Amino acid sequence: PRYMTADEWQQGRDKKPPLLFSRKYRDPNVYDHMDSVLGVDSKSDMPEVLRAEMARATEEAFLRGKTRGNNMAQSKRATSSSYQEPTTPKYAPHNLVDGDLHTRWSSAFSNDHFVQVELGTEAAPTCDISELILHWETAYAKQYVVQVSPDMEAWSEVYRHVPPAGRSRARFQLKHTIPLGDKGRGIRGVKVVMQERATRWGYSMWELEAIGECQQVEGGVEQMQT
Repeated sequence: PRYMTADEWQQGRDKKPPLLFSRKYRDPNVYDHMDSVLGVDSKSDMPEVLRAEMARATEEAFLRGKTRGNNMAQSKRATSSSYQEPTTPKYAPHNLVDGDLHTRWSSAFSNDHFVQVELGTEAAPTCDISELILHWETAYAKQYVVQVSPDMEAWSEVYRHVPPAGRSRARFQLKHTIPLGDKGRGIRGVKVVMQERATRWGYSMWELEAIGECQQVEGGVEQMQT
């Protein structure tokens, strides 16, 4: 991915007040919000050079960011404190666990929200999760905590993410991999509690992956589900 050229940037800037152009985005994931940032409709009056760049960079990003195997969150029950356009499934929390990096969850436009996934099932009630992978969209959380639970009732904090001091390129790293170690053993659920937004929108995430295995119980004998 590259910075837009001066000509491309000016074509977008002419359509919006300068206040909305405080920085030139460089990560391909930001193209999801390109319409609103540039104030153009990508299906009609967006310059052809921008449409082509969006398509190229987005395809490259998704090819690099395919979900991994042993994802115990996939197709499990996901819930959230809110989601954008609640009358439609477009931004509903089930998009977090569908294994598709083209769909996403998006919250209401405010600071305090959470998403949670119940990893355990009746047949495999608890899981050992080695790491959590959060695929943030451009509207990521500057500050959030990760909690785990053995029963979906009592929650304990296992990770806290805070903004780096000063200006940092870390803001462009939208794929967060969080090792859980022993704190991820014997859990039934995982929750991400978001506390501070990075943008004026809410929070949005393409996918939540929980890498590990679950203990399947059949006839009193534990088996591993991977």
